[in-house]
This record gives sequence, C-alpha cells and structure tokens, in this order.
Amino acid sequence: VCDPEQILVVHGSQQAIDLVVRTFVDEGDPVVIEEPHYTGFSFCLEAAGAQIIEVPTDEHGMQVECLAEVPWAKLVCVTPAHQFPSGGVLSLDRRIALLEWARERGAFVLEDDYDGEFRYESRPLESLCSLDTSGRVLYAGTASKLLFPALRLGWLVAPEPVGLVLRDLEAITDTGSASIEQLVLADFIAQGHLERHVRRARVRHAARREALLEAVAGEFGDRARVVGTGAGIHVVLRFDQLSARYVGRLRGACRARDVGVYPVAPYYTNPPKHAELLLGYAALDEAEIKEGIARLRDAYDSLRG
Repeated sequence: VCDPEQILVVHGSQQAIDLVVRTFVDEGDPVVIEEPHYTGFSFCLEAAGAQIIEVPTDEHGMQVECLAEVPWAKLVCVTPAHQFPSGGVLSLDRRIALLEWARERGAFVLEDDYDGEFRYESRPLESLCSLDTSGRVLYAGTASKLLFPALRLGWLVAPEPVGLVLRDLEAITDTGSASIEQLVLADFIAQGHLERHVRRARVRHAARREALLEAVAGEFGDRARVVGTGAGIHVVLRFDQLSARYVGRLRGACRARDVGVYPVAPYYTNPPKHAELLLGYAALDEAEIKEGIARLRDAYDSLRG
C-alpha cells in the first residue's frame, strides 16, 4: 500500500537498482548483498566503488543473524520473495530482524521482488515494504516475469523524501519510460486483466514445476537434488557428487543434445565445489520439460561413462 507519489516508473528493475545505488552509495561505502547474489546488484555496486559485504543464504533466504557482525552499512540488497539464484524464501522472523537492524543502523533496504507473484506451497509472506514502519525500504518490481521482458517496465516504491531525490535523478538520466506502454498496462490492471492473468499463470507454472520435479526425481534419483522450489519460475539443480570443474563439459554435452543449461557459479563470489545448474521452466510445457531433463540425464551419464 502506497501513495501514487511514492511510485517511480523505470525501465525494468535494473534501472531501479542503478538509481538507488547512484543515490545512496559513495565510493568506499559498505553495502550488504546476498551470497550467492543477483549480479545486477554487484555490477552496479562495483561501478560505484562500494565496499561489498556478502552475507550467506540458505533455504530461508539471507542469514540475517550474520548482520550482527556488520556494524554498519549504507544499503542492504535482498531478493526476499525468492532468493536469486538459490530460491530460498526469507522467513518472517528474518524479515522483521532485517528491518529492525536497518532501523537501528540507519541503513536502507533495497527489496527486489522480481517474481514474488508466483508462490506454490503456502500463502505469500508480506513484503519487507509492507512490514516497514520506519521508511527504510525501497521496493522494486518488474513486468518482466509477470508479462514479458521486452516490455521494459518496472516500478520503484520509495519513502518520501527519498522518492523525490530518485525522481530528480531519473529526470537527469532519461526523460521517463514509454508513455503508451504505461497507459496500456494501467488499463490492463484497472480492468482486472492482470489479476486474472497472474492467477492463470500461477496455475500453469505450478503444473510445469511439478513436471520438472517429477522428471528430475525419475531421471536422477538421489544423484541430484532440487532447491528453491517454493516460489518463482526457476530452481537450482545440485549435483553433490559431481565436481564443479565438470560443469563446462556438462554444458557442452547438453548443447550437443540441444539442451540449454546455465551454471550457478557466476552468481557466487566463492562458488561451491559441486556442480549447480539454474533451470527455468516458465517458457516450456510439461512434455518439453520432461524431454529436456531426460536429455540432461543422458548428458550427465556421458560424463560418468
């Protein structure tokens, strides 16, 4: 819940991240990010000369208790609804603890809610922005996962007077997002189409997610495990028995079988020793998912032969 004056329309969540970093971060400022993390955060922070502090994540998102070792930071960048890339959902206790830490330290929290509309195993938790009572959260959303990435529309909800500073900065960097697309999206929302679309998409994605989980279990058994399944439109496939040095060969074997897979290692500062793959399933139907996992298993077996 917010006032219209708090909303800044941007060219996707990446512009929101860039605007926030430009506004808040000076060279040498400490900034907290998740480990692993969305590189859209780290690229902007490195360009600003920030001192990046990485906090580990688990199945419940950022390990907020580790912030006790961080005396102060200008900004904390998180993906609480579905941690990218590992898929954990930040628990309510940790959300409250993070907000309390930010309030006490005078820090701001950048909440990137890139696919929080899609949750399958329980009701969505309240966003950090909804729980915030001290004006410490900047909330970024995007139409990329809701509709399609080429739309290039996102939004940033900021507390006043921070929103005024961000609006002035965007006016310097560009003259605003495309008006026609905004008007069409506004009508799409006002007429109830977006809400119905999200409901249908959630059902469709849930079926594809289930097909993926069944296919992995059937093809790999205990040789692989899936994490980050509770929300979003991607999961991480972990091969605890396969060294990370084999990921390149596995990708090559997959390409030879016309299957595209993506390593998770680039999203770590210190990658794990075992192999991990990022699997998105929103653009494939159930039959394609099952066939893709079968080919992935064949590629995996070719490494062990």
